[in-house]
Amino acid sequence: MSDLAVDGSQTFAAIHESMQEMYGQYGLAQAGMQFIAEKWNMGKQRGMIRINHDQTDKLKASLVFINTINNCDVTIHSVGTS
Repeated sequence: MSDLAVDGSQTFAAIHESMQEMYGQYGLAQAGMQFIAEKWNMGKQRGMIRINHDQTDKLKASLVFINTINNCDVTIHSVGTS
C-alpha cells in the first residue's frame, strides 16, 4: 500500500531483494518464488506471488522489512494464501 502508484515489477524486485537478504540465495531457490505479472492490479496495488507452500512464512516475514519502493513509503502485507 502506498499513496503513490508503484509498478508491479518494482514491488517484486523489492520483495526478491528482501527475501535474498534474509535467507540468502539458497533460501530464495528453495522458495521458488514467481511473480504473476498478469495478476498485478495497478489501481488496487495488489498482486500475486507463487511460492512453495512450506516457504510462505518466510515470504511473509520478509515483507515486514520493506519500507520503501522507488523512494515511496510503502507497507506490504499478505491478504491471503491458497
